[in-house]
Amino acid sequence: MSRSTRDRVADIFRRYVSDEDEMAELLGGEPILTALSLDSLATLKLTTEIEIEFGKRFDMNTIEQTLESIDSLTAYLDS
Repeated sequence: MSRSTRDRVADIFRRYVSDEDEMAELLGGEPILTALSLDSLATLKLTTEIEIEFGKRFDMNTIEQTLESIDSLTAYLDS
């Protein structure tokens, strides 16, 4: 059975987020950029890893909407 996009995305986030409370907030639908305490370099690495994993580039004009929540990110990657 293949893993869901959401599970794959969550696994990538777990590589960058060590705080379990932050991960719980993220998985609960909190906004990604405010739920997580990632610095700019970690955010860049995270988004790059997602782009490589899914073979899809983020559009700089809509990235804030795409990264609104794990669900909006998953919907973008599945589109």
